[in-house]
Amino acid sequence: MAPYSDQLLQNVEMISWAKKFGLVIFTWGEMNNNKETIDELKRLGVDAVIFDRCTPLTLTRTYRHSIFRDYNYIFILFLFNLFAQLCN
Repeated sequence: MAPYSDQLLQNVEMISWAKKFGLVIFTWGEMNNNKETIDELKRLGVDAVIFDRCTPLTLTRTYRHSIFRDYNYIFILFLFNLFAQLCN
């Protein structure tokens, strides 16, 4: 899933729900250009943070399991999107 970071930070229980179903979380948004936000998203368990300002403060790399080895993630992403639409 790829939620907007503002919405994700306002509804952090989405992270535990997504992890429960094996989803991978990529987040994007203007707030992701802030190192404190990136650190908080990592602490909360977000798998990837998409940002557009590369500075020495934000260039830290951690290695994790590749999401592309799990062939079920597309189906789970579909289910999450369906769930998100039903909640709106």
